[in-house]
Amino acid sequence: MAGRASPIGGMFSDAFGFRGRRNLLAWAVAGGLAYYLWVVPARQRDDEQQRVREQAKKWAEEAAAAAASKQQ
Repeated sequence: MAGRASPIGGMFSDAFGFRGRRNLLAWAVAGGLAYYLWVVPARQRDDEQQRVREQAKKWAEEAAAAAASKQQ
């Protein structure tokens, strides 16, 4: 029966520990949880930081324009 085994399936089993559908499902659930617990918050944090930087830049440009208009 060893001749019927898929070489790709054997590679995944050896490399990642997949040993059946339940194990594969557990890996999928763990990956989904990791995505929503780490990746999504990191992206939200990066987006918020970008918005803060853009707002600070806008305020700095407005302050510089106001200062320049007062000098003239």
